[in-house]
Amino acid sequence: MRFGNCVDLVAAAKGDRRVVDWMMGAKFDFLEANLTSLAQATEAEFSAAKVLAEESGMPVPVCNCMFPRDIRIAGGDQQPAAIQEYVDSAFLRASALGVKKVVLGSDKSRQLPDGYDQDRAYAEFIDVVKECVVPYCEKYAITVVIEPLRKPCNFINTLPDGMRVVRGVNSPWVMLLADTIHMITSGENPDYVREICGFLRHVHVSDWNRALPEFGYSSELTGVLRAIRLSGYDGDFSFEASAGKTDQSLQRALILLKQKLGA
Repeated sequence: MRFGNCVDLVAAAKGDRRVVDWMMGAKFDFLEANLTSLAQATEAEFSAAKVLAEESGMPVPVCNCMFPRDIRIAGGDQQPAAIQEYVDSAFLRASALGVKKVVLGSDKSRQLPDGYDQDRAYAEFIDVVKECVVPYCEKYAITVVIEPLRKPCNFINTLPDGMRVVRGVNSPWVMLLADTIHMITSGENPDYVREICGFLRHVHVSDWNRALPEFGYSSELTGVLRAIRLSGYDGDFSFEASAGKTDQSLQRALILLKQKLGA
């Protein structure tokens, strides 16, 4: 197992790098960066973010926030050429940081119009991933992990929904992410993780209200993490949560998560 934390490297390099410093002090294994921020940065900003990552001593194997809100990937108004152009340029920068996984959540990009047919949306989305994303996964050796999101996002809300996409695309470059707050809020049965553990490539961790669990866990979060542990998953975990109030917050959270997982 490896343990990381989500951070906007571009923003951190511009000024407040406290979260990166706290991660260094707590001895995290890796940084999870924001791909949209990296993709939209100037060359100088990107270089500064890269330097910050190198100075931290932590690798950047994964990025979240794959698409900006103005790149539509579902709902009938997709623009394949724009998607391809963006993915190519974004993955080029990601690969320069050593990224091997990118999280496809991007709720604003995939929100469907009211009343839009779900079956049609899945068919279109699967085609978009096959035609506009997978070729660049192959080009840059980056795996995309589909992230089911809780409502008000109205498309791909649960792990079974995410698996519908993964199975539809049917590519070794497209796998699944489990996010504890989305699972908890959507009332998912955590035991489902055992059925699809072979497709699971990343886990985001937070408790109710996106809280960083540094002093204890809700019963719901405990249940989800127990199911993930019992499934045999031993891959990457990242906190995608509020950063905590002090420089000891992330350290406490990391120690507690390792204890919960027996790591």
